[in-house]
Amino acid sequence: MIYKILLDHKKLEEERNPDKNVNKVTKGFLLFYMLFWIGYLLLIGTMLPFAFEGIFPNMEPYNIFNGWMITVFALDFLIRFAYQKAPSQNIKGYILYPIGKKKLVNFMILYSLKRWMNLLWLFFTVPFIYLSTVRFFGVAATLHYNICFMILILCNDLFFSISKTLMNKHILWLLLPLSFFGLTVGLLFLPDSPLYKFYMDFGEGMITGSWWTYAASLLLLAAMWTAARRTLSHEIQNEISKEDKTKVLKISEYGFMDRFGEKGSFMKLEMKMLLRNKRCRNSLLSGIAVIIMFSIFLMFDIYESDAGTTFLATYNFIVLGLMMLSGLMSFEGNYIDGLLVRKDSLLTLLKAKYLFYSAATLLPLLLMLPAVFMDKVSFLSLVGYLFFTCGPVYFIVFQLAVYNRSTTQLNATATMKNNSTNGIQIVINMTGMLLPMLVYSVLGIFMDDTTAAITMIMTGIIFILTNDLWIKNIYNRFNKRKYRNLEGFRATR
Repeated sequence: MIYKILLDHKKLEEERNPDKNVNKVTKGFLLFYMLFWIGYLLLIGTMLPFAFEGIFPNMEPYNIFNGWMITVFALDFLIRFAYQKAPSQNIKGYILYPIGKKKLVNFMILYSLKRWMNLLWLFFTVPFIYLSTVRFFGVAATLHYNICFMILILCNDLFFSISKTLMNKHILWLLLPLSFFGLTVGLLFLPDSPLYKFYMDFGEGMITGSWWTYAASLLLLAAMWTAARRTLSHEIQNEISKEDKTKVLKISEYGFMDRFGEKGSFMKLEMKMLLRNKRCRNSLLSGIAVIIMFSIFLMFDIYESDAGTTFLATYNFIVLGLMMLSGLMSFEGNYIDGLLVRKDSLLTLLKAKYLFYSAATLLPLLLMLPAVFMDKVSFLSLVGYLFFTCGPVYFIVFQLAVYNRSTTQLNATATMKNNSTNGIQIVINMTGMLLPMLVYSVLGIFMDDTTAAITMIMTGIIFILTNDLWIKNIYNRFNKRKYRNLEGFRATR
């Protein structure tokens, strides 16, 4: 009964969320992205068995996939960073009632597992396993395998929730998933790797429906559930019982920003928000960690393909902006009433943010210079990605200033309200992430790399030089929705 009541409350919270009702265009984009990935995974799952048969004629396709199955979970974990947040529940309203905290946390975990991402990989594994095993084990093998695979995906989801919750506490916990997946994948490259053989045997047990594979999968799920419950319980207890402490700190005045006048004052505000608040600080450090990691991947040519190099380089420039600007105005929702006291303060704030995050693109450029010296990527291409990010990509991402109307709490993580990402954020983030790579690929069809890079530079310069015009347009459109947005910010604090 308690779970039914909590579920009803959660549904009411979602119904009352100001970002629930996205427009039809946004819903159309979300449907398009979902159908695109479903079709893409179905195509790979259908074609890959035949590709494996041609490349590895002495091995069965399912054995090859099983041996490298951990890489699928590593990729799944990485993708979750783009959109998935740690589980949260506005638990403070329930602590005065006779409800066990254990039940509340169990519900929070169970509710977080219902996301569509956990079903997405089945569009790949179902056709792949069917085509590669039906002639040996029959149709039942597909059912057995995908049930076990689904259990393991849920384990990966719980592992992500544990890691994300710990990373919200301290960024060094990023080493937990990095060391696990890095060490595990690295061991697969050893000659006659026993881990590779174990994965093959485990995968074959999944196909045949062996009792020990079901038992091992369920035992792992129970262990991850217990670990997630204890981690979230500890974090919730810390947040609801925290005390405000006064500490004497040496505060930097960031005097070098004074040269930018009023915009410099708002840039100082941005710096202090990023460095003093837990959610902002952890997002910033996570973005920097991803940039460093991808720069290393680029140096050692991990992907060994032009498409992979382009993805790493473009993503390096946009990742920090996407992570911080997807909540554009949502962080400011905590104190937006003060910002609206003075006329045009929001306009100056938007210009300051644009200048700040445009300057931040110099960090990935510097970190990728070793890859340029090692001749892994051309410097002109990197400059093209930088200008294109500061131009069209930020033009798209800054549109969120108009549509974001939910306040994101600056320090709470496990007990925050409305910890959901609205449809417009998903559409804009996906468009901003894919646009540079898509444009560069299309330009590469019609022109050489140098001309394509120059074209991206010129396109970026046009948007950069006209930033006053389109930021002014965003500000005017925000003013038309000002009271509607204010209502949302105040309701979700």
